Order: sequence, then C-alpha cells, then structure tokens
Amino acid sequence: MFKEIIPLLSCPCCKKEFTCFPSEMENEEITEGYIECAEGHRYPIHKGVLNMGSAEQEDSNAWSDYYQEMSYEELDRALEERKTENQRNIQRKFLTDTAAETAKLKKGFLLDIASGRGLLLSKLIETSGSDVHIISADLSFTVLMYDRLKFADKARNLKVSYIACDATNLPFKPDSLDMACSFSGFLNMGSLFESGIAESARVLKKGASLIHATAYMNPETPGFQEVEKILETMNQKAFVRNLVQEDVLALHRRYFADASDKFSYEGIAEGEEADLVPYHGDWFANAVITAVK
Repeated sequence: MFKEIIPLLSCPCCKKEFTCFPSEMENEEITEGYIECAEGHRYPIHKGVLNMGSAEQEDSNAWSDYYQEMSYEELDRALEERKTENQRNIQRKFLTDTAAETAKLKKGFLLDIASGRGLLLSKLIETSGSDVHIISADLSFTVLMYDRLKFADKARNLKVSYIACDATNLPFKPDSLDMACSFSGFLNMGSLFESGIAESARVLKKGASLIHATAYMNPETPGFQEVEKILETMNQKAFVRNLVQEDVLALHRRYFADASDKFSYEGIAEGEEADLVPYHGDWFANAVITAVK
C-alpha cells in the first residue's frame, strides 16, 4: 500500500480520517504496519495489503478455500483449461475493450472493484500511465496478497495499492476517486449488485466514470427462465434482472448522470459447467458500460 491513498480514506465504521503507522517499507510501498482513525478503529497492513476485515463470500469465489487445495499458478491453469479456445478469445477481447476505456484516465486514482484474481488488474497495469495510481479492492485479503506478488515485476513502474474491503461500504471519502471499474465484479456480488454500483457512485468525483464490464441475457429465452428458477431457490430471483440490458442501464442512471454501453461480443453461449451465466446454447452479450457521475 502506498501512502498517497491515506488522504482518500475514511473509516468504514465512523467515517473519520486515518493516520498511518508503517513499520516496514519496500522502496515507497508500506508492507507492514497499520492505520488508525480518531475513534481508535485500527486496520493492519500485512504483506503490502491493507486489510479492512472483510469476509469472503461463502457461496462463491471463496479464494482462500481454493488456495488450500492448489497453488495460485495451479488454480490459474485449472480455470483456463475449463474454457474452450473461443471462450478464451472472447474473454481476451472483453478485457482489452474494458481496459481501452479505463486507459482514458491519464492521471489520478483508479479503483478496481471486486478485483478477484486480477484478470482486469493485469490489463490495467499494462495500459495505465505512470500518473495513474491503481487501487485493487476485493473482499479477499488472500487473493490480493497473491495478486500483489504475481504482478510485482509487471507493476514496478506504477503505484498499485491493495485493499481488502467490502464493496458496499468502501473505505473512501465521497467524491474522492477519478475513475472506478469492475470486470464482472458486481455480478459476483449477487443480491448486492445495486449496492455496489451505488457505492461506486458515492466515492467518484463529479464527472468521473464507472467502467463496468458485465453480461446480458435475453429474458425471453429458456435459459434465462431456467436461471431465474435456480436463483429463486436461492432466494435471489430478483437478481436475474441484473442480466437484462434495459434494467441494468436504468439502474446505473439511478446513481449516475448518464450511462451507455458498448457490446464487446454477442452470440450463442458455450456455457461452462460451473457457471450459470452465460447459459449454454442461449444468446448473451458482453458489454462495457460507461456511467458518468
């Protein structure tokens, strides 16, 4: 974590400012220490990651569980091997198209929300200039710790700070960030989809953009209706509307002055065994939404 982000932070409990107490540094990066607010709320910095005490999702993306079974590199290979070459190509283009939008930020703080295994983060590091300070945020301290190690050499000419935190209660002051982005991160938040978008709007400056890479389905297809039934058994039936283009754009416009989208890909899905979305054999689209505050 780099000290430049300290003035941007506010305590998720009481909204007070923080003071930083570093104990170990690597060049300019704080690798060990803690931050503490005026009310005494203290959060550790360990292995370069600021840990705000967020808990990983129990029902999906519990990365700590995966890493007990295999190494970071083994997990990367296993997830990639599940995809067809066509799926890999679609994903590569989606990441490239998303990063093309974030690259429009030439200076300031760029927040990657629900960063996960760093798929988009890797592209952000490639495409961002040295005047952009990237902040990678995810629920999982574990995955961020591995991401920091994985991208250390690649990011040596950039400042990348890592924060394990809740995307529905971001530890940033209102109107403090210059851009935010997420690569399918809000979809992975399930029923908290809208809360994540609303919170991203809160922390962005006026005129700043949220770049949101997401997926759409056709609500008239059998696959969509099957996904709806499955989500109903999980008490998340309403979430399925977050896959409908008109509904998703309307939701962004609830919190942003304007929102528009561009398709990165549309076609018939080759659904992966472990994923509900996209649904095998049905139409879907990958879209990059730009929402301007």
